[in-house]
Amino acid sequence: MEMNTKYPIRAERVTTKFGPTILLHIKETLYRIVKIFISKRYSSVIPDENMEFINSQKASLNLIYKGTCQRKE
Repeated sequence: MEMNTKYPIRAERVTTKFGPTILLHIKETLYRIVKIFISKRYSSVIPDENMEFINSQKASLNLIYKGTCQRKE
């Protein structure tokens, strides 16, 4: 994903084997969607109204680039 680029985001509440959380769907291209699971400590404090606001595409959200992890071969 490119820095300083706006991407459409959709949020939904889901349940994983670790418990309830929020899943973000970020549309990077027409054919590629990136899925991000929000950690439980953050997802538990996000009300449904905020999720509706995100899904209405009126929210302005920023992705923060923290670098990449190097894989060990």
